[in-house]
Amino acid sequence: MKGKLAAIFRNPTIRAVAIGALALLLLFAVQIAFFGKSETQSYAPTEEETRLCALLEKIDGVKEVTVMVSRTETVGAVVIFGGEDSLLTRLRILEATATALGADRKNVKIYPAEGA
Repeated sequence: MKGKLAAIFRNPTIRAVAIGALALLLLFAVQIAFFGKSETQSYAPTEEETRLCALLEKIDGVKEVTVMVSRTETVGAVVIFGGEDSLLTRLRILEATATALGADRKNVKIYPAEGA
């Protein structure tokens, strides 16, 4: 058995393929060990963000909404919405978000969802 295996690896093509396969296996193992799974981590919205989403989705022209609220030195929010992307829709979202959070309008950023 040992002799047959040694004879197989004398062939330079087989040796190169085996070394390449081992290198790929090693790279794959390193990626899993250091970078973990390639899944994106999900963000669990707070109760405040969930309530604000429900409120914003009641606005005419707004479909699905994702909100992230920041309460550091100042209150701010990022709103991503689906539905009609018009100036009026964005203004309605801005006013509702700023009012609901007690935030300055300049600290509220509004973006249409991808494919909206």
